[in-house]
Amino acid sequence: VAPHWGKGKRPEIWDIAIDGFNKVLDEDLHFGGWIQKAVDSYVFDGVPLSYQEARIYHWHEQVDKIIGLNRIPNDLKVEPKITEEWTHPNDNKKRLEEYRNFKNS
Repeated sequence: VAPHWGKGKRPEIWDIAIDGFNKVLDEDLHFGGWIQKAVDSYVFDGVPLSYQEARIYHWHEQVDKIIGLNRIPNDLKVEPKITEEWTHPNDNKKRLEEYRNFKNS
């Protein structure tokens, strides 16, 4: 939650922050249609999880296992994704190797 500055005029730093946010949002909206077209294409097979996202997903997988997969309704289970062959998103050497193998196949 942002701090409240009272009844006075909004601090200039907030005007700068809001202007920056609006520029980023305008750019995202400008390219949104093209990004969606790329996501819908047949060559797009997903976005790799960031390190932090992978940790959260792994946590949910482990919670499901602790509860017991047979005790969780199918529509509430987390689909197992973090496997041994999963590429760590920050391992650029491995990702480059996978790309070269894919490109040459």
